[in-house]
Amino acid sequence: MDDAGILGHLYGAAHDSRRLTIVLDALRDRTGAGSVTIHWFHRRADRLRHRWMVGCSQTPVDFADLGAMDDINPRTIAALNPVHSGVVMLEDSHIPDILSDEVAQWQRRLRRSGLGHFIGARMAMGELGEAGLAVHASHGGMALAADCRATLTAMMPHVREVLKLSVENAQREQERESMRLLIDQMRLGVLFCNPSGWIITANALGQRWMRDAALAMPERCGPGHRARLVAGARGLLLSDRPGEMRWTTLEGDWLIRAMPLMQNGFDTIPQPLGRPSHVIVGCDADSRVSPTPGELLSLFGVTRVEAELLAHLCMGEDLRAFAQSRGVSIHTARTQLKQVMAKTRTHRQSDLVRLVMNSPAGLFSSPH
Repeated sequence: MDDAGILGHLYGAAHDSRRLTIVLDALRDRTGAGSVTIHWFHRRADRLRHRWMVGCSQTPVDFADLGAMDDINPRTIAALNPVHSGVVMLEDSHIPDILSDEVAQWQRRLRRSGLGHFIGARMAMGELGEAGLAVHASHGGMALAADCRATLTAMMPHVREVLKLSVENAQREQERESMRLLIDQMRLGVLFCNPSGWIITANALGQRWMRDAALAMPERCGPGHRARLVAGARGLLLSDRPGEMRWTTLEGDWLIRAMPLMQNGFDTIPQPLGRPSHVIVGCDADSRVSPTPGELLSLFGVTRVEAELLAHLCMGEDLRAFAQSRGVSIHTARTQLKQVMAKTRTHRQSDLVRLVMNSPAGLFSSPH
């Protein structure tokens, strides 16, 4: 087996699942199987239940109904799949005689799809569930390779790690997508820049502002070409000096601010063209906006009530007034404030408000 080639595609599949077909087809050829599949299970008291499965290019399409397959497949019975820290093998020939009728019925079903003898390997992934790698011989075809079991045993630790990486990548992508939605829904133009002043991504309002401000032609705002700030503005925008810059366009005046990306919550910003170091935020000079609970909820990873508390404080109201408006005790409100400060790693209420007001959500709030 070309370990380097197969494993390279396998680990690459953690970022591009389409490469799994290459891996499984290679394993099918290596083991002489009719079909090779990777499985991701969660454990219940009675059975292993599929969360996800992918097969090689010759896997029958009727395997797609995973829920129904779990209910009638005797191999998923929990008693046949004890919890184990290492690689566990399972073959139809080793299933207890008491299940022989169910196994025979399942084998007849598989034979109609052209599949025969089965060997599967399984490995626990902790809280994520369990990973599996299975081969089916072709019914009436050649036997599985003599070292098929050894191949599955050697591959299982890698399959487990790739599934774990895939789950982590999916979670990060979900976080990025949530951040994308938040940024696109903000009532401000938001542009992310690298230290050289290149704009690497922007929300919808930010792209409109770029066009209005003549920073780039619309066709240059996509991933194929990074727009660059004009030389005269870049020094001001990317400096550490406080203050605003007024930019006059044909559509009106914009207020512009820039800040380094140091606040909590920005690790999930989309980075299609590199890692951003600064965020540039702009709004219409005649319409300042205050942060809303919805913006603060996603931006700082707080709960709805905590986001409402943050928005309340940023409007200049005190904690007691918030408690009264919510119908809770001042003690409860103070507890909620402590929880918010713990999440934002701030130690004083003034630091918390300053953090919010220096974030994109609060940069152009009306002064109170």
